[in-house]
Amino acid sequence: MRATSRTARMPGVIAAIALVIGQVVLTKTRYGRFVYAIGGNRDAARISGVPVKTVKASVHVTSASAAAPAGITLGSRSHAGGPFAGQGLKLDGIPAGRSGTT
Repeated sequence: MRATSRTARMPGVIAAIALVIGQVVLTKTRYGRFVYAIGGNRDAARISGVPVKTVKASVHVTSASAAAPAGITLGSRSHAGGPFAGQGLKLDGIPAGRSGTT
């Protein structure tokens, strides 16, 4: 029983750590100022010298890197998938992933 209660809190602990790290990065670093500038006005950020394409790409990579373990954790905790759950759906993921980046 004790191990179950410890593992039940783990996603909350991970989320809290990610929240603190994200807050520090966005408020205390140059990169965070660039992200806020692009979110406020992309053209003004570009004119100000912010490398918009590079920062935007890195934000997408960071988001995907955070979403992947979250999805794995959610799937494992909800017992949502079996070994053959996605069989035949390989080509559905390509347009879905592409539409998220446009």
